[in-house]
Amino acid sequence: MAVVKIIIFSCLVLFSWTSFAVSGQVLSHSEYSQSESKIRPFENKDHVRRKREGSDTFTINVFVLVDYPLYEIFHSKNKDDNEAAVELKIKTYVTNILMGVAKSLFKTDKVVESYLEISFSGLHIIKEKRTRSIEDIAKKEVANLLKKHSFVLMFLGMDGIAPWGGFEAKGCGPSYGYVSDKLWYNTHWGATRAILTSFGIKLDGDKKKASACKKSERFMMGDAVDHKDPDTFLNQFTPSSCTSLQVRDFIAARSKQKCSYKPGRVLSSKLVAYVMFDDQCKSYYGSKSYLCSVSERKPDICLIMSCFNPTTRSCYLITPATGACCDVGKSCNGGVCAKAQSGFCTEAPPKDAPRISVNYQNFVDNNEKFTVPLGSRVRVSCKVTGGLPQVISTSMKCEGLLTFTKPTWTITIAYKALKNSASVRCVCAAVHKAGYSRTTSVTIDIEKPPTEPPKISVNNNSVDRNGKFTVGLGDNVNVSCEVTGGSPKVSKVSIKCTGFEPVLSEGSTSLKRYDALRNVGSVQCVCSAQHKTSRYDLKTSVTIDIAVVPPSTAPNMTLNGKYIGNNERFSFNSDELLAVACSIDGGYPYVSNTTFGCTGMSKTTMEGKSVNKTFVAKKDMEAVCVCSAEHETGSYNQTTTFFLVPNKKSAKKSAKVIVLSSVISVVGITVVFLVVAGVLYFHKQYTSKRVWKMQTNPNPNPPETTM
Repeated sequence: MAVVKIIIFSCLVLFSWTSFAVSGQVLSHSEYSQSESKIRPFENKDHVRRKREGSDTFTINVFVLVDYPLYEIFHSKNKDDNEAAVELKIKTYVTNILMGVAKSLFKTDKVVESYLEISFSGLHIIKEKRTRSIEDIAKKEVANLLKKHSFVLMFLGMDGIAPWGGFEAKGCGPSYGYVSDKLWYNTHWGATRAILTSFGIKLDGDKKKASACKKSERFMMGDAVDHKDPDTFLNQFTPSSCTSLQVRDFIAARSKQKCSYKPGRVLSSKLVAYVMFDDQCKSYYGSKSYLCSVSERKPDICLIMSCFNPTTRSCYLITPATGACCDVGKSCNGGVCAKAQSGFCTEAPPKDAPRISVNYQNFVDNNEKFTVPLGSRVRVSCKVTGGLPQVISTSMKCEGLLTFTKPTWTITIAYKALKNSASVRCVCAAVHKAGYSRTTSVTIDIEKPPTEPPKISVNNNSVDRNGKFTVGLGDNVNVSCEVTGGSPKVSKVSIKCTGFEPVLSEGSTSLKRYDALRNVGSVQCVCSAQHKTSRYDLKTSVTIDIAVVPPSTAPNMTLNGKYIGNNERFSFNSDELLAVACSIDGGYPYVSNTTFGCTGMSKTTMEGKSVNKTFVAKKDMEAVCVCSAEHETGSYNQTTTFFLVPNKKSAKKSAKVIVLSSVISVVGITVVFLVVAGVLYFHKQYTSKRVWKMQTNPNPNPPETTM
């Protein structure tokens, strides 16, 4: 077979992205951070080879599928962005990864006897949480996509499975691969391996096809990338000789089978999205992200970097994107800081102000205050990221201390927090070739607790420490406490009131609300606070009493269950049973004793706010009945009075009945007397006659009569 020139066409056109439409203009790094990212081919003809005409060209049509977990990762890290902005970050991220794949996927030798084209034709983001397995997705979503595309690459954004995988096609059939991506620093490596695996390319060290290549050399199909091994880290961007040989065999086999797929759109293999390191961090982790570190060694500057994640407040390793500006006129290309297209990666100052951290804590805002313990070691660091090139020098000036300058983008100074350095203001600045005047300052104070006790107010009225306050019965009571002073301010304020659950509030103020009900009575509230030094033990208390007032209404009385008003008259029947109840409501506290009495009878006094009395009204009884009470104020003098009078009609009727009853009684007694006398008389006569007969006839048995 004749030797054929090698032309490798890798294109990255995501046709579903209308915001990524191709035009003839090329953006600079300052324009890249605008609302849309644009990918343009190099115009340098030395880097572009014209596609060879012929039927032996083999084209792989790639479609990208972003699974829900990866979408959720971006969504959670960019909560302040709208949906369109989140989608743009995902697209930018995938673009950076796939450009890395396009730069390094087929770095084969010049003996390859056929052409190969890679066409990236579209992207779809799954935005709904799924419960199905990866295999199920492959059967449905991926199966539908493979009807139009020869290869589907899935970005899963999840753990628990291998970081990459590919499913080999049979003959000219379509295939798919996946990357278990969670914003790893070597995701492009996993994407490349997924595609190669689907081609049937075996790992380095495979006994049949790659035994001559060692996995430990960490080439594209070797062991996992180790960012701590500078001797092999760059190999991840390059195929081993074993991989190159298998790629040749793959292309040759597909050419003989006359496999052909319609590409989405094929562009030059030299694609680039120019971006600053800081901008790449922001595209991954949101607008509050920034570059944490990049290799200080010039040869390694495009191998690894780390970005700050505002959600976890930690730095994570990522791989610099292909096209990331690594120096003036240079950008990252396959892990190497190489010459960029003319007019790109030009000199520019940093966009953001310097960032200051104290004692390894999170970066502080400009003019913020920070506290440290007395006698502790203070470490103040400043970092200036962004700009091209990096800043020439960074300086830190702290009041009372020397000014330090370092020829790099970071600087750290340290001092001991003594009494004579109670408050130190540090200012960070930097020098850049293109001019840079922004500064950031922080004031560092020594920790000390407040010197004043807490301040308590009740219903917006200030109360002296350990004082008293009076509220009305039923009032809404608002007890507030504030602690001022100290460095820093107290972290929590507590209010404990007797009979209630304590209130613990974050910050320097706290509030307790309750109602001054009768069962609450006197309440003591104590305010205290927590300070970082654990040396604040001052407390303030207040006793809140309910105002003592007598009842405002007269006693309430009922007679035989019916209400009777003051000075009302009540007519009773002779010997009638009367039940009187008297009670007094209102006032605070309630009355202590309640008394009821009528003229001509003893008074009844009971403890509390009520008294009951039951008695029989005599026929000649005329009385004045009064209910009164005693209150601790001694000022309750209201009473309720009613008058008892006999019922006259009832009295006359009663007299007639008595007379009639007397007559009937006399008559009855007389009749009974006469009846008894008669009975006695007749009994006496009978008895006398019987005695006489017995005396004249001693034989009681009469003689027998003979017939």
